[in-house]
Amino acid sequence: MRILTIDDNKTITDMISEYLNSCGHNCVVSNDGREGLSLILKQPFDVILLDLTMPKFSGFDIIESLVQTGKIKGQKILVFSADDVKEDEIKKLKDKGVYGSIHKTTDMNTIEKTIRSMADKSS
Repeated sequence: MRILTIDDNKTITDMISEYLNSCGHNCVVSNDGREGLSLILKQPFDVILLDLTMPKFSGFDIIESLVQTGKIKGQKILVFSADDVKEDEIKKLKDKGVYGSIHKTTDMNTIEKTIRSMADKSS
């Protein structure tokens, strides 16, 4: 699977990319929200792993841009954050087209299983 990981923390994206690539996926990384949005608009990804709390242009901004341009449909976005995101906020994101959410402290194996599950449900 082609997976795009967008997070401003390079240590996190390096770790996720290395793990997902070792599982046989093709993981593309962006450490900048605007660049991540540009990648989403230019090429298809099977799954997008999106940090919500980035400076300057956040995951919330990316989602809103995709909604406004009508490009949210067909995207399989899994949001993640180190902060506790309130349940009503997650519901609003899902209503906009986000697939689900996961906490950054979740182990890599669970993240990979969640990504596989997302792909299986879309088949």
